[in-house]
Amino acid sequence: MGRFSDVLLVSDFDRTLTRNDSTIPQQNLDAIAYFMKEGGIFTIATGRSLPLFRQRAEGLPLKVPVLLYNGAACYDFGAQKLEFCIAMPDELPQIMGQIMRRYPELRAEVQCLDAHYCFGRDALRDEYLAKSGVTVHYRPWSELPKPWVKASFYAPFHKAGHCLPWEATEEEDRLFSQLCQWVNERYKGAYTATQALPRMMELERYGVSKGTGARKLANTLGRSILVCAGDAPNDLTMLEEAEYGYVPADCDTKIR
Repeated sequence: MGRFSDVLLVSDFDRTLTRNDSTIPQQNLDAIAYFMKEGGIFTIATGRSLPLFRQRAEGLPLKVPVLLYNGAACYDFGAQKLEFCIAMPDELPQIMGQIMRRYPELRAEVQCLDAHYCFGRDALRDEYLAKSGVTVHYRPWSELPKPWVKASFYAPFHKAGHCLPWEATEEEDRLFSQLCQWVNERYKGAYTATQALPRMMELERYGVSKGTGARKLANTLGRSILVCAGDAPNDLTMLEEAEYGYVPADCDTKIR
């Protein structure tokens, strides 16, 4: 029995465990190693899809399943096994169509278990996904495999990587805040819109969140103390759900 034998520590990945350049500081890895040596269980909760996180899972000390798609799926990378997946409703094409007509300048993606299925060309976004090992398809809805796990909307990329918080303009911030508000009001009780980064919006089935996923995992693993760390609005549910929640000093100002 170690001092952390009752604890499940769930960390967001991008800009919480990692630096802004996506590298992981050695001191973070050392701290995780000490935590696990003292009986703690460590895992990740990320908005990334299974294809988008697969490369990053390599080399991480993951002994238990990881929460993906903002908690919509749980995957054990050691056993290569999907623990659970909460699919989007069948009316997703109609809902996304309404959003796409309202915001035609945005690229839309449906994130599945095998690949990302895209509506609206963006060469830089495609380049980023290719570098990350993600297969990209442009297909009609009738050819999209189920389950549909998460949907995302992006402003055109300026580089082959995500925009960091200080790189977005006030106008872009306002547009996506308004988009999230419109979705949450119009589809209340059916869908939830959140932001992990500026210039993007993530769409989940109502009731799906990192918070519900983290608590479910803690109960499954028999851990009575849930500790969570995150930096962005899509982390807020697990910070509120946890017995102890932490944010980096440079977190998104919306959750301070």
